[in-house]
Amino acid sequence: MFSDYAPHILSVPGNVRLPTDGGANNNYAFRTPRLRNLSMTAPYRHSGVFSSLGQVLDFYDGVGGCRSQNAYVANNQLDATLQLLNNNDKNTLTGFLNALNDGSFDKRIPATVPSGLHPGGNI
Repeated sequence: MFSDYAPHILSVPGNVRLPTDGGANNNYAFRTPRLRNLSMTAPYRHSGVFSSLGQVLDFYDGVGGCRSQNAYVANNQLDATLQLLNNNDKNTLTGFLNALNDGSFDKRIPATVPSGLHPGGNI
């Protein structure tokens, strides 16, 4: 599934339409999502604040210089593996992520999910 399933502090901004979510241990760490069929599962991140993969990659570029994007996360709390991206990196990553798509992916939206969040990306 192309995930380490580990929590990382990335400073993903909250969604003004949802209550503040402090993540794992209330330190704003969130589990790495799976990458398989990722381009078919918008909105992105735990709060659904990004509507496209381009916005996600722009976010990663923004935090890559240890610049927090969440007021509750200090720069020194950010995951040490974050790096700046250039346009070539973004193009390469987008190509890689799109290569992980499977056209036969089951796109049905379930009526409920274990988290209790509204399925289907309509926050």
